[in-house]
Amino acid sequence: MKATLKFDLSDPEEQRLYMLCNCAEDTDAFIYDLGQTLRSWDKYGCPFKTAEEAIEGVREEYYRLIEYHNIRTEI
Repeated sequence: MKATLKFDLSDPEEQRLYMLCNCAEDTDAFIYDLGQTLRSWDKYGCPFKTAEEAIEGVREEYYRLIEYHNIRTEI
């Protein structure tokens, strides 16, 4: 089975959709990795002592993985 997506790259909205489709694999890997990290913290314990530390730790992991997977959040 094959599928072909066509975009009119002169249209700004279709440019945005093209970029979203183009980075879907990286976004999928990011979501998987973040889920695995959260699962690990839940299963084996997390290094945080307070809710504030946990929120900060999740935020740091989120941005670390965003950078690692080269995700563009401004699309």
